[in-house]
Amino acid sequence: MSPYSGLRNFLLIWFGQLISGVGSRLSAFALGIWVLQGTGSTTRFALIFVAMSVPALLVSPLAGALVDRWDRRRVMLCCELLSAATMLSLAALLAAGRLELWHIYAAVGVAAVANAFLAPAYSASIPLLASSDQLTRVNGLVQTGAAVAQVAGPLLAGVLVTAFSLHGVLLIDAASFAAGAAALA
Repeated sequence: MSPYSGLRNFLLIWFGQLISGVGSRLSAFALGIWVLQGTGSTTRFALIFVAMSVPALLVSPLAGALVDRWDRRRVMLCCELLSAATMLSLAALLAAGRLELWHIYAAVGVAAVANAFLAPAYSASIPLLASSDQLTRVNGLVQTGAAVAQVAGPLLAGVLVTAFSLHGVLLIDAASFAAGAAALA
């Protein structure tokens, strides 16, 4: 018997989160490169990471408390869909030749807030999806997935930006969020 038997729902959600996480790292890296190449400013490049970090830092304490009161699957689904819509908006602005720095800063801030809600909802869901004797393996998978996304996202971004441009990467990220949402549906 497989050590992961009985974990079909968890594995489906885990895989969706893995794909979504890789997509998030793809677009974050690609947007940073786009800003750096377009402006030549390391300060404007760094502001992307400030725009990601500050909203998440401010919202995270509230998000954790609210997620405990709300349906976790629904929270995760809404966060994935909001993030997909955010990336699609950036892709549309880019395609129209109207993408500006403030759009990027706002979009990464929105995505960071969505993730501030998604992360505790995902973490709190794990014990509901796995039995106590499976939690060690399941938590190991969660940590491995996060590490894979952290490493694979930027590596793939370099290749994908060259092959498909920033527009393509934003669409891939939107699709990754859609995959995360589909795993929850």
